[in-house]
Amino acid sequence: MIPDRRPLLLGSGSPNVTKVMIMLEEIDMPCHRVWIDVMKGEQREDAFLALNPNAKVPVFVDVVDGRDQVIAESGAILHYLAEQSAMLLGSSVRARTAVLSWLMFQMASVGPMFGQYLHFRFVSRDEPYALHRFTTEMNRIVAVIEGQLGRHRHIAGENYSIADIATFSWIRTMTSFPSDILEKPNMARWYADIAQRPAVARALEYAEEFASRDRERMVSATRAERDVYFSRPAPTDAGVQDAAPRAQI
Repeated sequence: MIPDRRPLLLGSGSPNVTKVMIMLEEIDMPCHRVWIDVMKGEQREDAFLALNPNAKVPVFVDVVDGRDQVIAESGAILHYLAEQSAMLLGSSVRARTAVLSWLMFQMASVGPMFGQYLHFRFVSRDEPYALHRFTTEMNRIVAVIEGQLGRHRHIAGENYSIADIATFSWIRTMTSFPSDILEKPNMARWYADIAQRPAVARALEYAEEFASRDRERMVSATRAERDVYFSRPAPTDAGVQDAAPRAQI
């Protein structure tokens, strides 16, 4: 059971966790924030797996009718909080449909493709095909967003919504690396509008606390911890990497 019955957010400095932090500030919902040491593997421990068998952050635990309501997947958490607060989801079927469509676009395209680009750009640099593939796809996705923002003030239309929160968190992550993403005029205008929101500014302070701890752990991580975190094959006694695991289909 959650202490003093406030909701609980388990996470790291990931943009997927930042989304939820922003939403919590937008709807003014107090919560406990607990940093998960993903480099150590706390997300694979039994207590965490009981909440999310997928071993990923964020996980959000609310209290509903005296019982814990556990929600994994950042998009599902945003949707849940929007419904519970009656905020940032849209006031009509047409508006809600647009918001959910663009939220799913972020979940299915922006996050996965941007994440793979960053991995092959900075962690696994000896995979030219993978880097080319994900760079091309990332650029295509950015063009889609730029076009949408040329037609509308916000991602899902004229009103600010959870689709903006979800997308902003990943665009913000990309600005930490060499990128021309904010040279796109519509993207730059939209990004500046979101960044100056008071709730966003407050949430980013919490997000930076988690991100700082992530960076410290990355520096202090052992080779074995890094190999597990990045799903790299471990060296054998002979110094040769193990073969790739067999796919389970």
